[in-house]
Amino acid sequence: MGRSTRLIDQHLRQFGTVKDDRVLTCELRNDNRAGAGFDVQLLEGRELRASRRCVDGNGARFVAESYREDLLRTGWSE
Repeated sequence: MGRSTRLIDQHLRQFGTVKDDRVLTCELRNDNRAGAGFDVQLLEGRELRASRRCVDGNGARFVAESYREDLLRTGWSE
C-alpha cells in the first residue's frame, strides 16, 4: 500500500501497512471544529488499535510518522 494524503470528510489518510493477512491504516482526524485538535488513529479494518490526541496538525503528523516507523521496524511493509 502506498502513502496517501487525501482529505475525506476532515479525515486525512496518512499511510497503510501490511503484514501477513493484516492491514493497518493510519488516519488523522481533524476535530478542530469541536475544539479538540487532531486525533491520530491506527485502524485494523474498522477496529481502532491505537489513538493519540494532538493539539495541532504538525504534532499529529509527527505521531503518525512515529507509528509508521515503528510498524516498518517490526516487519510491516507499505
